Amino acid sequence: MPESVMSKRINPQVKEVEIGVRDLRNIKIYPLSMGDQFKMTEMISSALIQFSEGSKETSDVAFVTFVIDLIKQNLVKILNMVTDEPGDKLVDDMTNSQAVEVVEIIFDVNFESVVKNSQSLIEKVKKLFPSMGQSRQSASTTQDTESTTSSEKPTRKVVQRMGK
Repeated sequence: MPESVMSKRINPQVKEVEIGVRDLRNIKIYPLSMGDQFKMTEMISSALIQFSEGSKETSDVAFVTFVIDLIKQNLVKILNMVTDEPGDKLVDDMTNSQAVEVVEIIFDVNFESVVKNSQSLIEKVKKLFPSMGQSRQSASTTQDTESTTSSEKPTRKVVQRMGK
């Protein structure tokens, strides 16, 4: 084998998924580049902002409808980012459940692992800077208060001890 083939490493984040309406075939789902992740995050964020600002209805049905529209409008763009095949042709050869599987893979590979790793990194940084995350203690002191729990009259035991 030529050295270039032997030294080539396969990215473990590349996933294969079966798609097809009549005949199944495998396609590869590649991880997003950082630039594409930023584009996708911006696309989703701006759509969510539009939904929250523009919609007076906040029911689950309205949100699900919004998410479906968001996917319909952007699935071809997303598929073009994560596969070697034209997104519009993939959409024509994919069932709804296969599309959900593809979206789950995209999320798991590109966002879920990043969130977990970022949380781990934040914890490591907090160890280096112990003052991070701790609330500042108040510099003002509390004034003394008088206790009103004692009674005016001594109890019988106190009177007996005093010899009265």
